[in-house]
Amino acid sequence: MSLSFRTITSGLLEWRGILISVTLERQRFVDHLQVETVEPVRAPLPITETGYRSHFVSKDVIEDPEAYVEQWLNHAAKDRGWIEHEADIRQYVLL
Repeated sequence: MSLSFRTITSGLLEWRGILISVTLERQRFVDHLQVETVEPVRAPLPITETGYRSHFVSKDVIEDPEAYVEQWLNHAAKDRGWIEHEADIRQYVLL
């Protein structure tokens, strides 16, 4: 008899025109959430400058991984630094 303590679910989320891959690995004692921008590839998000984020959470806290990430992004997007980043992108700032 084999006991498996891991299950993996993955899905896609579109947030403000960015396509994001969301993967949740449910483990025995903790859950592992991975967020990665797909299109544009590795585009920054308010939760990561590199387009990839690995995040561990307490077991069974996340019911709907895509909804969880969307709420997380919406909350983080209120940060002044992200607001300025989005304004710079809209204005096509040249460095």
